[in-house]
Amino acid sequence: MSTTLFKQISTIDDRYLAESELSSIQSFASNYGTRINAYRYLQAQNETLILKTLRNLTPLHRKAIQQHSDVCKRDMSYVLRYLALSI
Repeated sequence: MSTTLFKQISTIDDRYLAESELSSIQSFASNYGTRINAYRYLQAQNETLILKTLRNLTPLHRKAIQQHSDVCKRDMSYVLRYLALSI
């Protein structure tokens, strides 16, 4: 959830939100479809994106990729997972 949204929710003291406060919440909510589509894409294409990245890195770092490909795949998978969750 957005940090801005958390800040606004935590500062509400038994009052209605002002128009300016509502606009950021409305913006966050209206972009939900885009964010969920991006999340689903990253989840579905996880393996493809990792393999493509490793293929692009191989000419530059062949020895490192050959020696540590499993670790690279795992670490890239972690990065994509947390990137997807942060959306």
